[in-house]
Amino acid sequence: MAFYDQYYDLADQLNDTADDNLARCKRWINWTYRDLANMYNFPELQESVSTTASSYDFKRLTNIKTAATVILISDEGADTDITATVYGYGLAAGVRTYQSENIALLGTATATGSENFSVIDRIELAETLGNVTVVSGSVTIGTIIAGETKIANDFKKIVVVNANGDVEPMSVKDRKLKYNGDGNINSKIYTQTGSKVTFYGLGGATPTIDYNVKHPWLVEDYDESPLFIEEADVVDVAWKGWGIRFEDENDGTSWKAQYEAALENIIANATMGSDMASGFKRGRQR
Repeated sequence: MAFYDQYYDLADQLNDTADDNLARCKRWINWTYRDLANMYNFPELQESVSTTASSYDFKRLTNIKTAATVILISDEGADTDITATVYGYGLAAGVRTYQSENIALLGTATATGSENFSVIDRIELAETLGNVTVVSGSVTIGTIIAGETKIANDFKKIVVVNANGDVEPMSVKDRKLKYNGDGNINSKIYTQTGSKVTFYGLGGATPTIDYNVKHPWLVEDYDESPLFIEEADVVDVAWKGWGIRFEDENDGTSWKAQYEAALENIIANATMGSDMASGFKRGRQR
């Protein structure tokens, strides 16, 4: 079911298909998907990245303080007339709207752009290129490393690190050796500080990191969720959790428990036979 069918069905349940309510229903559908993804680590939201560097940071996009023009500059002069898709919040006439825009890459540092964003969630390339610098206004806010197809702030958690065998998180003993400058750390280990992963003892191996991301924000009418769940259930849960609460706050409060239970029921149906208890991750991260 496409995004349009979901948010329009929700508006229809609320007996209000005016433009302002359709805009609210878009947010409520997205919030419901985000809540689902925060409660369970769906395999459909798992991605992988490999690196030859000694560390890797999943959040290399600096937050933009005010709306500014976004420019994408490639260090390969031949990378012209190639577009990237930028997802985030834009400002138009003082109204903040989540949007996706295709922006052309330019192979010159004197490039100019015209797309304004105030918050960027992620930037996706259709193909791997050289290093691509992301500029907002006149400030560099990130770099897409050569060979990557995405830079984003949607990192959620590490699932596993591999480099010719699993790489283990650094133990307390390992940390003491590290802080003492001891060179005897020869096992394959890593540390994680926020979104940054640092590797030790890989012996030249190239680590691959499997990780979970937040649920992508649905923008276009034809967008679809990557989750293998019943979209009609999402509409019904969004109605319980957000629509009713918006119409009558007192009534909505009594539906909060039903909203949470309905979310868990969707997850149970989607993960039948799996260890659900180990997967639930409560707390909203929008």
